[in-house]
Amino acid sequence: MYPDVMNEGRKTYCGMVSALDESVGNVTAALTNRGMMDNTLILFLSDNGPDMPFHGNSFPLRGGKLSIWEGGHRSVSFLHGVGLQRTGVTYDGLVHVVDWRPTLLGAATGGRGTPEADIDGINLWENIRTGSPSLRTEFVYNLDDVHADFFNAGTAAIRDGDYKLILGYTGSYNDWYRPQNTTEDEPLHVGSYVVGDLPEQLYNLRDDPTESRNIALQEPEMVAKMKLKINQYRKMMVPAQKRQCSLLAVPSLHGGVWSPGWC
Repeated sequence: MYPDVMNEGRKTYCGMVSALDESVGNVTAALTNRGMMDNTLILFLSDNGPDMPFHGNSFPLRGGKLSIWEGGHRSVSFLHGVGLQRTGVTYDGLVHVVDWRPTLLGAATGGRGTPEADIDGINLWENIRTGSPSLRTEFVYNLDDVHADFFNAGTAAIRDGDYKLILGYTGSYNDWYRPQNTTEDEPLHVGSYVVGDLPEQLYNLRDDPTESRNIALQEPEMVAKMKLKINQYRKMMVPAQKRQCSLLAVPSLHGGVWSPGWC
């Protein structure tokens, strides 16, 4: 299916995506055949950016999975089905993964669902279905001050409007990686660990979505404002439960699938 892709790993990856696409088609065909599509809303999304050693790619965004860059966090999603007022359009409002629960609840109840008071998610159903501006203006990418392994590397980052502030360690993959369609595997440069909130990096994602220009020195007031917000979140945060991955969860012990405990 991919004669122009020379890299065997990338070719396999593309084949896996095609297989996933076919399986989604099978599900939607079954819903259509049973007359259920008229009462169905499908959300399709990814939980993180691509895994670079396994031939994923987010170019021209910077970085990938296990990094704090947009290539590690920004992912494509789409909604398809009942209730959407505008279709075939791109929605560019901010949406965080925690927003999907109250948003889908709003869709299921016709907007009458009452969001819980103690959750971080925002009901964006009316905004997405009509194309109006998002109610979300900020979110925390990560807030982890523990320096242990690559899952707990002391990374802190926040977005406020168009601005993104990164403090300290940026993660494993810090470059811009082109799809390996016609090249052999290339070495991936792993970031060095740092302690604390330095260096400070500030990016305007509307003007610079590929995070090429650090403007922290030019915008000291914005850096100070966003650091204050991060420190406020630090006072509120609940310590993470850190557990070791279990080798008892490997697929060979469970009929070829990963079991709970692997991550």
